[in-house]
Amino acid sequence: MSLLGPNKKQQTTAEAVREEFKNIQTLSELFTVLQDKYISWFNYKLIIKLVGVFLPKNRSLKRTWSSYEEKLKDYFINSGGLLKDADAVQFGVKGLPPGTRVMIAKVDRDDYTLDDIFFFRRAIPEGLDIPEYDLHFCFVYDGSLCLGYLIPEYLYSLLFPLTTKLQQQLASIGITELTCGEDKYDLREVCYYNCVNNWDIHVCDPLWYENTSTPLHEAAWRGLKDEIQWLLNKFGYSTYHRGLHGWTLLHSASYGGHIEILQLLIHQYGIDPNEDTCHVPPDQPDNSNNTALLYSAMGGHSDLVEFLIKRNCNTSHINFNGESLSLLACMSGEIALVHKLESLNLFSPDDITKSGAGILHFTCYSMNDKSVELIKYLLNQYQLSIDVKDRYSMTPLHIASWFASSSVVEYIKASTCPNFDINTTTNDNRSLLHLASWSGSTLLVKALEEYNINCTLDDDGMSPVHYAARSGSTSVLSYIISQYDLNANDTDTYGCTPLVYSCWSGGINSVKYLINNHNSDPNITDNDGRTCLYYSCHNGHTDITQYLIEVQHCDINKTNNEGRTLVHHAAWSGNFDLVQYLITEQGLSPTAVTKNGLTALHYASLSLNLFLVKELITTYQLDLHQADSKGKLPIHYAAESGDNLLLELYVKDYKCSLSLTNYKGWNVIHFSSSEGHTHFIKHLVENHQLDLCAVNDEGMAPIHLACSNGRLNLIQYIIEHMLSSLELPHSTDGHTPFLIAVYFNQLEVIKYLISKKCNLSATDDEGSGAVHISVERGHLNVLKYLIDNNYCNPNATNHQDLLMTFTIIHIMLYLLMYKIKMVIHHYM
Repeated sequence: MSLLGPNKKQQTTAEAVREEFKNIQTLSELFTVLQDKYISWFNYKLIIKLVGVFLPKNRSLKRTWSSYEEKLKDYFINSGGLLKDADAVQFGVKGLPPGTRVMIAKVDRDDYTLDDIFFFRRAIPEGLDIPEYDLHFCFVYDGSLCLGYLIPEYLYSLLFPLTTKLQQQLASIGITELTCGEDKYDLREVCYYNCVNNWDIHVCDPLWYENTSTPLHEAAWRGLKDEIQWLLNKFGYSTYHRGLHGWTLLHSASYGGHIEILQLLIHQYGIDPNEDTCHVPPDQPDNSNNTALLYSAMGGHSDLVEFLIKRNCNTSHINFNGESLSLLACMSGEIALVHKLESLNLFSPDDITKSGAGILHFTCYSMNDKSVELIKYLLNQYQLSIDVKDRYSMTPLHIASWFASSSVVEYIKASTCPNFDINTTTNDNRSLLHLASWSGSTLLVKALEEYNINCTLDDDGMSPVHYAARSGSTSVLSYIISQYDLNANDTDTYGCTPLVYSCWSGGINSVKYLINNHNSDPNITDNDGRTCLYYSCHNGHTDITQYLIEVQHCDINKTNNEGRTLVHHAAWSGNFDLVQYLITEQGLSPTAVTKNGLTALHYASLSLNLFLVKELITTYQLDLHQADSKGKLPIHYAAESGDNLLLELYVKDYKCSLSLTNYKGWNVIHFSSSEGHTHFIKHLVENHQLDLCAVNDEGMAPIHLACSNGRLNLIQYIIEHMLSSLELPHSTDGHTPFLIAVYFNQLEVIKYLISKKCNLSATDDEGSGAVHISVERGHLNVLKYLIDNNYCNPNATNHQDLLMTFTIIHIMLYLLMYKIKMVIHHYM
């Protein structure tokens, strides 16, 4: 009860909690209740302890759980690689190491919640100047919020006696008393008015909440109304303008499915998706061009979707993948949401993505048990073909196999299309068995086996064993190998064995299984010179890396073909623990340089881990002005990552200039524009007054880079911010944004630019217009769209009087048919 907060200790509340648990009869029911109401990032270890109690009675679950436990730990506390265990004591284990002391930190309040406990779990190590440590939390005392920690001997000698600075820092986050054995500190008496208020800093710091960026975004995602009101009243909305991946509060609340939070934000705080208040313009998209409405559909929240539609949100909006409201509603698997859209005449059964995936494909993405009913309904209502393929020849059955939707697979095969070819493959020859193996579902693999599915290689030479290894599931891996009598050590086209993919996926048990049971070689290198260690480091898997080094004695000094070391890959993953392990315990150099001139700092700047970047600069003295072979600096890599905080770290803390360029004249605004980071560009323009018309040595401004890469969200921002950019010519060849979009086959960008009344007759320095360019580049889809909608003249000539220079047969045929159609139309 103490873990759940003092309010849960009130008699009526306590009785309600006891009554809820009283009727639980199965483990499944127990964990469902815990997950829905009582488990947070702070006390996830309660789950591990409960499993530890019941697991010995069920031997068949032991192998599965050992792998899942690592994933659970990684999900809750290792995301971002910022934490390190201060001792080896695990939750619930007795027999503490000699010299371990109990430290108690007290906060004068009796209205704490799990969120407060979570905050102090992170804030106290920071206040003690050991932010990289995850102190072993053991209990909460009754009454005031008193947090107990186990402090090992070596850490005690490091911390105590507390310096005045540490006392001030602890006082600044609300700690009033701190005791550890005979050491006692009354921090109420500490004068800390000259100290930086860490609470104000941390509560706005996106590093505190890995999934949703800031506490306010976290509260909106989880539906914590009281916390939202307190945070908004204390700090104001502008502090939390954009979160991780460009989320606003509306995105967070919509993704979490909390209509009451949306109502609060709109009615009480004026954060309206349809009014330009508090910096939230209508239908504000995030970095992936998803709006609050699309996130509501993705989660299957029918009430939220209806609410946002009534607020006049744009129902025609699509994200960067071309996914519409209808497609995402199907992905939720909620038939009620589909019916709601149908009743509003907003459901479009013919919608497809850029890759050609339709509503059946998206329904099969769903992990919802109701998705079978939705499949049945869509097939009957709209008379759809179940064997429809996208541009990669993937059918809905391939998607269902990939996402382990065994019930959907069974229905499609047995009931809907009994003559469906079970051995159908995608364009790259991936079969249903490949995708089912990747899903990690033994049940699904066995189900496909009943239909006599063939075991083949895909175009990359990968067998189902490689895909099973990628899943991280030891059970699927062992089943595939034994059932189909496959070699566990075959290499694919890239020289990778299944063991390599197990190291990539993070399945430590799969790694051990392949080495111990099939003599897989942990020292094998792929065609690019990468070893198993490189894959584990690149993906931030500390446990696998330690196993390969300490148990298998793999060579830690080997570099790949590009000269990357293990430290480079670990820095790229952003796992601080892993980087520190390789440098301090294995003695690898933090300053090593690749053949292309990159240091660990360049890679860390891509990882979004501010703490890692700081550590590399301050502790290991990496030069933030060291350029790679192309003249790119760490700040340029930070711009590619789109992290505002990392940019500010370089600019404010380390005095980096935003005008610094690489050898081709690219500065931060060019690198970020190429990646489409709208929030980052907006930050540069509004806070650093960078020029949106800045041209690199290749003649390209941000609008050109955005158009060439299809960054529609950024294009919209640039044009709305500076209308003249709509016709801004490329300084070396005269291409306008419209012609660049044609050149790079960006049809959605073309449609948007046309809607903004761009000059359709624009030509480049050689007199070539959209028709010439689309023909020369072989973009039939663009050519058809422009001519069919009378946007361009198919008879236009350039300065050389050439209609087209590099033709291909189907474009010639299309133009011929167009001419015939025009003649017939004229005759009639």
